[in-house]
Amino acid sequence: MKNLENSSSNKSQNGLNITVDESTYIQVTIEGSNQKINIAKVDTKFKTLNSAVFQIEINGSVQTVLQHEMPNVINKNNTAAYSGYVYMTNTQGIVLSSTLYRTGNIVAVYLPYSCWALDCGPLTLDEVVVTGPQARPRYSSAPFGGTSGWRYRNRYHSMGAAYARHYAKIELDNRIKANLDDIGPKPIKEYDDKCQGLKEAWEKYPKNEVAGFITKDGKSLITDIGGYDYSDVAYIHPLNGENYYIYNANEGSLLLNYEGQIRSYEYILIPVTAAFHTHAPCRDQEGDGISGTVSLHDRNIQEGSNINYWAIGCGGAAQYGSGDSFFNTQRGNLQNICAKIK
Repeated sequence: MKNLENSSSNKSQNGLNITVDESTYIQVTIEGSNQKINIAKVDTKFKTLNSAVFQIEINGSVQTVLQHEMPNVINKNNTAAYSGYVYMTNTQGIVLSSTLYRTGNIVAVYLPYSCWALDCGPLTLDEVVVTGPQARPRYSSAPFGGTSGWRYRNRYHSMGAAYARHYAKIELDNRIKANLDDIGPKPIKEYDDKCQGLKEAWEKYPKNEVAGFITKDGKSLITDIGGYDYSDVAYIHPLNGENYYIYNANEGSLLLNYEGQIRSYEYILIPVTAAFHTHAPCRDQEGDGISGTVSLHDRNIQEGSNINYWAIGCGGAAQYGSGDSFFNTQRGNLQNICAKIK
């Protein structure tokens, strides 16, 4: 999908800044006023005779699902004039209450049922009138036109949240597959108590470097137990303002629940705010592992990421970034300094 960051129009709708390319947009009229704003042109992701799901891009990167109900007429030239309601959801298929639309005149080229699971090409959208907000959409199913021999083909199937979730999951899987370096192993251990996880990472593995993450809701994960001087924490995927640790769903389910976690068809995503790894060699070498020069390996691990990175060493912990030096050094045993590691 085209990136719209350099587009020529930037308006606000229901608290969202919507950026569009003026050459490919649909127009939205605020009901009860003459104000018109633009929404980026959508691409079809799912379509039957009577319904469709699209993808829409907001702020140049936010991928959203747009779904609508049945057409009010099928014309002889294989076009359909759509009426009813249009819903926007987030990438998990949850309907956004502030973005319920009543369509004015949505026109689409008719495509047969063979397009149920295929990308059937773009629809041309005209005016859309905002009538929200509404807490949740209304779902229904009703017969639609045709003779009795066509009754199943012409029956209206409401899109519902299930279809939106289905295609949002497919879209998310495709995005992750394009960034395979972001996929890590299933967490080895999970701790509801963050401090317990940090403590065990340091105390139970004196001859290993141990790597893991601190989740958005304050839990901790151990994701890698490496050699004496090597572990890897470079599995971060940014998505819609959050950062996620990702692993293949076929490796098994999580033991704990994490606030904001996402399950697509192929992957499980856990929101994280910080990464940590232990510097085991300081146990029998000079130095404490959290002062002096940050290794090139450690600097490369955090490159391009905006979460916090921590090294746990002898007598404390310290943050590091793209520079040569550690910072925000916390001295003391892990139980006492744990609250500051986040």
